[in-house]
Amino acid sequence: LAAFSPGIFSMNGQGTGQGAILDTSYKLVDQSNPALAGTTYLQIYCTGLGPVANQPASGAVSPSGPLANTTTTPTVTIGGARAYVTFSGLAPGFVGEYQVNALVPPNSAAGDAVPVVISIGGKTSNAVTMAVKAAPVSPNAALTSINPNSGNAGQILTVVLNGLNTNFIPAQTMASFGPGISVAGAPEGQPGVLTVASPTSATATLTIDPAAATGTRNVTVTAGAQTLSL
Repeated sequence: LAAFSPGIFSMNGQGTGQGAILDTSYKLVDQSNPALAGTTYLQIYCTGLGPVANQPASGAVSPSGPLANTTTTPTVTIGGARAYVTFSGLAPGFVGEYQVNALVPPNSAAGDAVPVVISIGGKTSNAVTMAVKAAPVSPNAALTSINPNSGNAGQILTVVLNGLNTNFIPAQTMASFGPGISVAGAPEGQPGVLTVASPTSATATLTIDPAAATGTRNVTVTAGAQTLSL
């Protein structure tokens, strides 16, 4: 038997169309209750995600504490964009059913029938659909401060970035500090992922090349549809 054979449950029982996908209020995410990109957390019900920790006995309901997490974290794409997975494991209180919790990415396509796919262990699930509403972009969003606001060539440091009316999303918010500076291990000058503390605050670990040019830098932060500079 294959270790992984992902499949997302659908409302028609045939693996097509509207997926068995709920929001945190346990309401079906369909055109009457669309998810908001970058904001809504989902519960995706599925099968075939492989081995778990805290495996229940055969035929027993899955535990609620500690949870039976999968030993491999799946990749979830919603509207063509990668989602931030917060949980993957057996659905508590059910027998043999898996559940994946994920945040709708801010750059997901919008519409009444946006595709959702799960990949794990080199295997890809069927595609089901759900409704997604585009995230609003505040015209007053701004990057307000970076602290500390200076560093030295050859230094490794952590800086805090603060914003106003921003929508920083975990695993989806990136920043570039220009040539000669690596953000969170990304190639120098390329965007690196920030550690998000709140929608308006995030931290970045910077590695400044010993040969980096001195002077003022422009910092660019991208969070979904928002692009901010300071």
